Amino acid sequence: MIKIKLASATSSISRYISGLWKGFIENDVDASVWYMDQKPAFDLFFEEKFDVLLIEEENIEHNPALLKCLFAHKNDVGVILKLRDNDLPNLDLPLHIGNRLYFISTNENLKSNNDIHLVRYAADKDFFHESNPLDNKEENSIVFVGRPSKYINSVLSKLCIPQKLNIRLFTSYECADNDIFPFIQYCGKLKYEQERQIYSESKWCLDIAEENQNFISQRCYEILACGSNLLTNNDLVSNITQNYALIKDTNDFPDNMVQGDENSKHLVDLTYTGRAKQILDLL
Repeated sequence: MIKIKLASATSSISRYISGLWKGFIENDVDASVWYMDQKPAFDLFFEEKFDVLLIEEENIEHNPALLKCLFAHKNDVGVILKLRDNDLPNLDLPLHIGNRLYFISTNENLKSNNDIHLVRYAADKDFFHESNPLDNKEENSIVFVGRPSKYINSVLSKLCIPQKLNIRLFTSYECADNDIFPFIQYCGKLKYEQERQIYSESKWCLDIAEENQNFISQRCYEILACGSNLLTNNDLVSNITQNYALIKDTNDFPDNMVQGDENSKHLVDLTYTGRAKQILDLL
């Protein structure tokens, strides 16, 4: 049986790494997480044996100890390198660590590149699954769960002011306590397990893509996994589902919505079990 080690910079494991970890286990793979802040690279490679290390790009490029270990074990350990969202990959960075090197990315624009494999975000099906039929959801309620930013706040301001929509705003559990939305519709910070409940209550859940974003956020998959429809400014979602409505211009919303077919099936697997299987097929 193949043994895969997934690297996490801290004990606060990302949803992507956590989801893939569970996905590998569901595919009957011996998978475990290496918390990089708790065990040095030299100790990991001395104490444990594994076949593949899956690591995010930002956790390898300024880590000479890890690069040295990977070079020393280049005939024994393969590397799956998850590239940064949006950025073009620095393909020259780790090429000296061995031949079994696989690049994965969430960047939709790189899917035709033979050197980089599109492995999208997904939903953790243990948390995000349909528990409320679409017909029972609140028809006129729109929710948004996310992190404030200058651009996101500018988009929300056109939806929240004047108060013509029944919209509720929440920050996710990853946000700092002082990350709040400056609108009267802000309802507070959610715990991770509360996000499914919020998505399940509303027929429409909002996703706001940052400027020039070239990937589909994890939020989109979590919304769809809960059986809700997606309301977004990111036209890339047409690659994964038809259960969405596209905001073309917030100034004229909701009159200018371009709506998909809410009764159609999704075009891709929404779970990390499928993403893990996709990675295993590369190895």
